[in-house]
Amino acid sequence: ALLDETPLVFPAWESLPSEHNVADAVFGGRLQVLSALESDLRPGVIVTSLPALLQPVPARKQRDQGRRTLKIGENLDRDALLHWLVERGFERTSAVEVPGEFAVHGGIVDIYPPDAADPLRVELFGDEIESIRRFSVETQRTIETHDAVSLTVVAPLADDDAQVQAAGESLLDALPADSWLMLSEPTDLVHEG
Repeated sequence: ALLDETPLVFPAWESLPSEHNVADAVFGGRLQVLSALESDLRPGVIVTSLPALLQPVPARKQRDQGRRTLKIGENLDRDALLHWLVERGFERTSAVEVPGEFAVHGGIVDIYPPDAADPLRVELFGDEIESIRRFSVETQRTIETHDAVSLTVVAPLADDDAQVQAAGESLLDALPADSWLMLSEPTDLVHEG
């Protein structure tokens, strides 16, 4: 049954750490796999490369601190949310187009999380969350509505080696204890490593 499942891909950075940012597709792909591993619907198959495994990911503690849940009916301090996004590398724009952006239009906050295929639209009535939905960037039409969403927003690791070593983990650290690993072409992997 696992082989019938579409695997998640855990990509490798092909740029210097100083060039990493929250809008980078590689960052989003890596964060998406980590988020999936921490969800109730864990992926059955993850495909990756040795360089991707050797590159650190934000530690579980960082991801937990960078997680925020939004629920319909709850009060939201909009300014605090916007400040939280900016602190984590998001950019305010007039309309979201790529991950790592947010926009505000009256009582509407659009957020494009780095690990999402589509942005979120949070509609407020006063300070209360009235609706949460995913929408298409091109058409602005609703794709899916939600009662609650969990945002995991962390900045990519800095390029200071000491900071990376102290703050980072490997994808292997995030895998459940009962995970199986399969290596393809081990001699090539040793050479590549």
